[in-house]
Amino acid sequence: MERIISFDQLPEAISEVGHKLEELKSLILQKNNHSIQDEEQLLTVEECAAFLHVSKATIYKHISKGDIPVMKRFGQNYFLKSELIAYLKTGRKKTNAEIENEAEDRLLKSRRR
Repeated sequence: MERIISFDQLPEAISEVGHKLEELKSLILQKNNHSIQDEEQLLTVEECAAFLHVSKATIYKHISKGDIPVMKRFGQNYFLKSELIAYLKTGRKKTNAEIENEAEDRLLKSRRR
């Protein structure tokens, strides 16, 4: 329900809105910081397998083929979560609409020449 604010109550109402806005801003910043920290998190082979929902053997297979971004130190394999997300995005299939748009663009460009 809406509450009716008189002219005398206006400064207090604006102050209240300002405080709520600051609270929202701090919550958004906290959320962004957590997501950035999550993406820069180092994962082990076990954690990587769990994150990608595959077996450890599959991870080792992709490491040996050089398909998956990996860092090796002290005899251990480590993965950056952000690099794994980027790796997953490279396998994205285009929709039929995207393919049709690209084909139309190429046809238009070839006709201009």
